[in-house]
Amino acid sequence: MDHLVYKRLRPEEAIDVPLAEIDPKVSGDTFCIATQNWNQIFIHRFNCAPSLNLFHPYSAIRRSAIAFTTHFAYDLGLSLVILGNLLDLAVPQYTPFFFRQMSLLFYMAETLHQSISRGFLFGPYTYLRNPWMCFDFFITLLSLPYLDVRVTGFQIQSLRGIRIFNIITLIPGVRTMGQAVILSISRLTGVASIFVSYLIAVAIMGKHLFIGIFLNKCVNELPSNFESLGISYEDFIQNPNNWLQAEPKICGNITGARVCPKGYVCLPNIGVHGDSYTHFDTFGAAILNSFSLITHDEWSEILSLALMTTGPLCAIFFVPVIFFGFYCVLNLMLIVVICTYEAMSSAEEAKSQKLSVYTYYDCFQFDIVKLSLYPLPTNRETLRKIGRERDDLMNHRETVKKTWKTVKGIVLLKKKNFQGGSQNLKNPQVLLPYVDGRKASVKRKTALDSWRYFRLKVQKFSESTLFRYFGLFTVSLNAIFLASEHANMSSQMEQFLFIGNMIFVVIFSIEKIILIIADGIYYFLDFFNLLDSLVVILGIISIFEEAFATTMAFRLLKLVYLLKIQREWSALKKISTVIVNSFGNIVRLIVVILLLMFVFAMIGNRVLGPLYEESGAIRVRWSFYSFHDSLFMVLWIFSGEWMYSLFSCLTETNSSILCPIVFISYSFIGNLVIISLFIALLLRSFDDTNFQLSVQKVSIFVKLGDLYFYCPSQK
Repeated sequence: MDHLVYKRLRPEEAIDVPLAEIDPKVSGDTFCIATQNWNQIFIHRFNCAPSLNLFHPYSAIRRSAIAFTTHFAYDLGLSLVILGNLLDLAVPQYTPFFFRQMSLLFYMAETLHQSISRGFLFGPYTYLRNPWMCFDFFITLLSLPYLDVRVTGFQIQSLRGIRIFNIITLIPGVRTMGQAVILSISRLTGVASIFVSYLIAVAIMGKHLFIGIFLNKCVNELPSNFESLGISYEDFIQNPNNWLQAEPKICGNITGARVCPKGYVCLPNIGVHGDSYTHFDTFGAAILNSFSLITHDEWSEILSLALMTTGPLCAIFFVPVIFFGFYCVLNLMLIVVICTYEAMSSAEEAKSQKLSVYTYYDCFQFDIVKLSLYPLPTNRETLRKIGRERDDLMNHRETVKKTWKTVKGIVLLKKKNFQGGSQNLKNPQVLLPYVDGRKASVKRKTALDSWRYFRLKVQKFSESTLFRYFGLFTVSLNAIFLASEHANMSSQMEQFLFIGNMIFVVIFSIEKIILIIADGIYYFLDFFNLLDSLVVILGIISIFEEAFATTMAFRLLKLVYLLKIQREWSALKKISTVIVNSFGNIVRLIVVILLLMFVFAMIGNRVLGPLYEESGAIRVRWSFYSFHDSLFMVLWIFSGEWMYSLFSCLTETNSSILCPIVFISYSFIGNLVIISLFIALLLRSFDDTNFQLSVQKVSIFVKLGDLYFYCPSQK
C-alpha cells in the first residue's frame, strides 16, 4: 500500500488505533491493532471485510467490540472465569450452581463480541479460524443443554480449563518457560536412560548385599532344657516372645555393628517387615530405597539400619551411591535443563526480530519501534488520496512544459553572445581580521575556584580504595557491636556499647560529609543514601537522648547500616542486582509452578483419592484423599520429602503401581525440571543485566546542582 499521502505514526500514537497492514507479505485485505498488555506490545490482526456482512472496520459497534476483546481486562476476566471452572472441577461442593450459568453466559457473550470484531467464519483471522476460540465455541454449544440442569457426572465445561494454557502465555516469558519445560523432558531421554540404568544397578547390588539383613533381631539363647520343650528350633526363634523387645531390635554380627545384650544372640531373617518398605529384600523395595538414596530423600534411616547390621563396612556401598548419584547423574539433568532454556531464550529472541515469522498469527508480541506504522485509510481518505495524486500529476505536467520551453530558448541563442575567456586576478589582497596584540589578563583565583579544587580532591579521596575498605571495615565492626547487644547486660557492657555507638556515629557522620561534598546533589538521588543520612541524624540524637537509643524503632533503623556491606562489597552487590533483576522471571516461573501444582493435585485426587476411600484407612494429612490435601501433597513432593508418603500410599491404597508412578513422575517434573529453571533464570539474568545499574533520570534540580556544585570530572 502506498503511504506517501498519510502521515507516519509514532509508536506511542499507534496504540489502540486501526493500522494499515504492517507486513507486506500478508495476502488479503487486513488491518492491525496494537495494544499494550503486561508491559509489552501485542499486535492483533483483523480482516478488513465487514464482519457478519454488517460492520466495517470504522464502524462504532465493531471498534467497540475490538477495544473490548483486545483490552487487558478482557484477558484478566477470561483467566478468572477459567480458573473458576478449574475450581468447580476440583472442589464442586464449594462453588454455587449459578456460577456455572454465569460462566456459560460469559462465553456466549465472548462468542458474540469476537464474531463482531473478527468475523465468524469466512475470511482470514476470523473467530473460528483460531483453534482456541473454535475449541471454546464447541464447548459452549455442548454445554447449552445443561444451562438450567445440575450435572453430577462429567462436566463438559471442565474441559475449558485447557484454555488457561493459552492465556498465561501472554505473560512475558511464560511461553518460553513452558516450551523449555516440555523440550527439557524430551531432551532428558538420554540422561534418563543413564539414570534408570544406574538405579537398577544400585537396586540389584543393594538387594544382594542387604537381603534379609534388616530382619536381624536379638533372640533369647536356647535354654538348657530346649529338647524337652517339644518345639522346633525354627518355631522358637520366630516366636516374638523370645525377641528383645527394647528398641532398637535390629543387630549385626560384624565388627562395628550393634551387639545384642547378654543372654541374646543376633539371628538373620527373623519375622517379617509388615508395612515397612525400608529394606532390600524385594526388587521393588530395593528400587524405592535406591531412589531415596540417590535423591537424598529420607536416606538417613536406611543408612542407620545398615550401620546397625553391617557396621562401617556399609560405607563401601552407600558413599559411592550417594555422591555419584546425587552430584553426577542428577547434575547431568540440571545441565540439560539449563542448556535447553538458554537455547529456547536465544531462539525466541532471534524469532522476535523477524516480522515474517508471524505472517499467519492473529495475535503476537513485537517491538513496533522497528515498524513503519500508518493509519488505516477510510473510503473518504482513499478518494481524497486519488484526487491529490491526480492534481500532483497535472501540476507536474505543466511544470515540464514550462521547463522545456526555457531549455529550447537557451539552445537557440546565438553563440556570439557567449564569449569565453579567462580573467586573471591582479594584485590579490588577502583580508585578515584585526587582532589586538594585547595578552589576555590572567583571572584571579576566586573562592569558587578554591571550592572546585577542594571538591575535586575530596572526590578523589572518596573514590579511593582506602576509603572504601575503611567504610566496609567500619560497617563490619558496627555489625559486631550490634550482635553483642543482649538482654540483662551489665552496666560495664552497656557503657562500652554506648561509647562504641558514639564513635561509630562520629565516623559515619564524617563519611556522610565527605560523600556529600564529593557527589553534591547527586548524593541525594539515591534512596539508600537518604536512609543512611536519616540513621546518622537519629544516631546523633541518640547520643544526647539516651532514652531514644533504646526504642525499638531506632534499633530497627540501625540495621540499615548492614546494607552498606552489600553496597560496598562488589561481588555481593552484583549477586543482589542479578536476583532483583530476575524477580520478574521468578514470578512467571511461580505462575507455572502454581498451575502445575493445581493440575497435579487435581489429577492425584481423581486417580488416588477413590483408592483411599475404598480402603477405609484413617485419613492422614499427607495424602491425596481430598483436593486441599492433594495440594499440600504435591508441594511436599516438589520439595523432595515424599518417600515416607509414598510408603504410606502403598500401605493404605494397596496400589503398588499407581502410587510409584504418580509420586516419581511428580518428583521428576517438579523437582528436577521446574525447580532447576530457577538457576537457569539467574544465569540468564547475569547475561541480561551485565552487572550494570539502571541510569536515573536527571531532573531540573540536578541541572541546577551542576551549576552550583560544579566538579571538573563531571563535565
